[in-house]
Amino acid sequence: MRFNDNPWHQMPFFRITIGNKELPGWMHDLIEEVRYEDVASGARVCTVTINDPLMKLVDNKLFVQNAPFKLIGGYQGWSEEKMRGFISTVDYQFPDDGTPQLVLNILDYSQIFNREKITRNWKNMSRFDIVKKICQEYGMVYKGQWTDWSGKVEEDITQSEQTDMQFIQQLAEDINFLISVSHDMLWFIEKAYEDKPYVAYMYRGRNPLQPIYGFDIISADIRVVVKEKVKAPWENEEEKKDDKDKQKAKK
Repeated sequence: MRFNDNPWHQMPFFRITIGNKELPGWMHDLIEEVRYEDVASGARVCTVTINDPLMKLVDNKLFVQNAPFKLIGGYQGWSEEKMRGFISTVDYQFPDDGTPQLVLNILDYSQIFNREKITRNWKNMSRFDIVKKICQEYGMVYKGQWTDWSGKVEEDITQSEQTDMQFIQQLAEDINFLISVSHDMLWFIEKAYEDKPYVAYMYRGRNPLQPIYGFDIISADIRVVVKEKVKAPWENEEEKKDDKDKQKAKK
């Protein structure tokens, strides 16, 4: 039997770890919904809604702000790490059906770059080297792509009342690059998309035919649009200058 023909392999699957502890089966049974969104440039976010009919989770010390979080998702027989981050907020709500719910809002590690607005000048450096230097300040692994655009040395680039994430996103957008953070790595690479690639999954409702941790995927939205390569702003200016020089030469 081929992999894709095996019904077991086609069963949606996810697993959650908080701190260094994987949620036990009885907690997974209480999960109402898991929403996960991933964009090419920006933060990955995840929301986990857990039913708590006996109010056993409201004081559970596992669910605390800034606790490390990891989401594994895929199918039985094949899965991958979808997200690694931390719990941003822990909310407790009472929906119309009366069943109390614990709601975990998760952010990826890109948020550590967003905590403080800074003003500073970067002199005689390229965008490639500026982003690398900022990564080193946070102890992040830098995965940068050197091109004629990212490697162009600028006399003076100003970061004015911006968080480091706002600033490096601006540096990326100026040259059609993107920023992506995955656990302890920051990627600064050329963008090859017309719009932001986007992946969203929503798991919900245990299927009685599924094994433990098996949930139905009730929603999946995946968007990838390939884009033709565009020119950096200064290349357009250089082209205009070349055209003017050619016109003068003809005269």
